[in-house]
Amino acid sequence: MYENTIKVPSSYFKNNSKNEYSLYMGAFIREAIQNGRDSGATSIWIDIDDKEKTISFENNGDSMSEDTLLNVLLSLGGTKKKDGDVGGFGQAKNLLYFSWDKWSIHTGDIFVKGSGPCFSSPKKIFPAKKGTRSVVTLDSSDECHLAKICASTYASYCKMKNCDIYVNGKKVEGRKKTGKSVAFLHTSQNTDEPFAEVFIEKLPPEGFYFNSAFIFVNGLFMFKTGWIQNPLYAIYIELMGPTLKLLTSNRDGLKDVYQRSVFEYLGKIAKEPSRILKEKKSKMQIFNKHKIKTSLNSGTKEDSGAVFLPVNNEVGTSCSGSPKKSFEGCELEGEEILILEKMPLDTEFAIEVHEDASKAPSHIKIFLETKKASVMMNQWTAMIQLALECAELGNLVYTPGFIWSDSIEAYYIKDDHKTFFLLNPHSHLAKGMNHNERLDWVMQCACHEVCHVFSQYHDEHFVMKYHEIWTKMYHQISRVKELRHDKLSKKL
Repeated sequence: MYENTIKVPSSYFKNNSKNEYSLYMGAFIREAIQNGRDSGATSIWIDIDDKEKTISFENNGDSMSEDTLLNVLLSLGGTKKKDGDVGGFGQAKNLLYFSWDKWSIHTGDIFVKGSGPCFSSPKKIFPAKKGTRSVVTLDSSDECHLAKICASTYASYCKMKNCDIYVNGKKVEGRKKTGKSVAFLHTSQNTDEPFAEVFIEKLPPEGFYFNSAFIFVNGLFMFKTGWIQNPLYAIYIELMGPTLKLLTSNRDGLKDVYQRSVFEYLGKIAKEPSRILKEKKSKMQIFNKHKIKTSLNSGTKEDSGAVFLPVNNEVGTSCSGSPKKSFEGCELEGEEILILEKMPLDTEFAIEVHEDASKAPSHIKIFLETKKASVMMNQWTAMIQLALECAELGNLVYTPGFIWSDSIEAYYIKDDHKTFFLLNPHSHLAKGMNHNERLDWVMQCACHEVCHVFSQYHDEHFVMKYHEIWTKMYHQISRVKELRHDKLSKKL
């Protein structure tokens, strides 16, 4: 047997417990509401007394027995919460009680008071109280002010069934609408079982900040996460499954594998909010070249109008899994156009039509039958291939295509384990451009979308990758221009 144990001074809880949370007073309110809800309460009261500098939280749920009070609540790591309850880590007590100089708990017919991690022996009080009431003395008037703000804010975010929250005697109306379900989130390790459901609300409640998604468990607001820029919607993510599995121990964040999935989804929203959040999902259709009358596979210089920039004098494509091929006979037509005798688009290409787009399907079909569609598709495929080569992804299997949307210029998407690079031929930025300007625009879009293979977000990594790929593409183009100049000089 060992004769000594580790001693934990009172300052440990005061200094460390608060620092474990991004906003400790918000977490304090959340934990107080959570404990009341898990006790089966139908009413929770939070009162802040500026004069006494106290905050009290009371509920009318099930009272605790003396054994539960001493060996669970007032014991480090102790918990009796079931899988369906929020929490279960046994750490909330550190913030609710052990971090403060003075606190008390009255549950049923039992009363204890304490300071930091020290507390008195339980006393019997009659008559017994329904539920539990706790009183904590705060450290300053500033904390009282912060507590009022957090209590009202957190209570207004919640949407819990059959449970009312009162702050300083006034009932706080929680979130009235659940929102519309738009997606289920999965991790890359488990694609069969979702861990969260995403809801959107078109007209967010007053006081909701639009730059983050709101995370909930059983209607209880937990925290905000991510960064989005879409003032038209509020985004709610309701977690599914045991919180011990999903949340960090302080319940201020998601564990890494789940956080990555949420960030990936928010990245898609940031990239194209109207597509991800709209009520009707867009439909992806794959058309074989034989089903649409176009000249996309033309093999002649006169009607192909293809732009293709060779890399190391040998260019290939891996579109839709077709084998990589070499092309010969590069000729020049106009100032910046390279013509190929053999075209890479000999398999299928993708067309995606957004239901909220202004272009009618008939208009799209007419466009696909024009030479402009052939030129632009081959420009897009050539630039994507060049960008992939410069990114050392030349063997990536992908499908090039068009996309019609009112909000984006181009789009990279992985759908059913297929990779698509889609260009919007009717982008407002492309209107009024001459040929050379449009070619530069296509090149920029290609570089941008290939960078999204490496990063979903426009972060520092994305910017560095964009600069790297763009520099290589620019050098390749400059090389082609030099070869052309030398060739013309020899003819003269």
